[in-house]
Amino acid sequence: MQADITKGFLVETVEPGSPAEKLGLHGGSFPMRFGTETYVLGGSVIDKVNGVSVGDMKAVRQIIGNFKVGDTVTVQYYDDRGKLMEDTVQLPERPALPGDLR
Repeated sequence: MQADITKGFLVETVEPGSPAEKLGLHGGSFPMRFGTETYVLGGSVIDKVNGVSVGDMKAVRQIIGNFKVGDTVTVQYYDDRGKLMEDTVQLPERPALPGDLR
């Protein structure tokens, strides 16, 4: 299926057990190289978070910077079929990652 999506935040990967997985977001499965950059296409595309469009990285940074553990977040996204979906999730504490330990 083809979807005419002109803006949004492409989801390349989704960690198992993450809030993104609980929302039903999917990572891509089709690597595509554009010049020197490689993107993984075919995943979900996030359109809005809490009603705010994520059409550029400035908006994404502003939205993410306002979140705290326990916040409820509503995400509007296009699934891998191009269907517009919306769901809500409560943000858990982020698990420690190997890079966090020094």
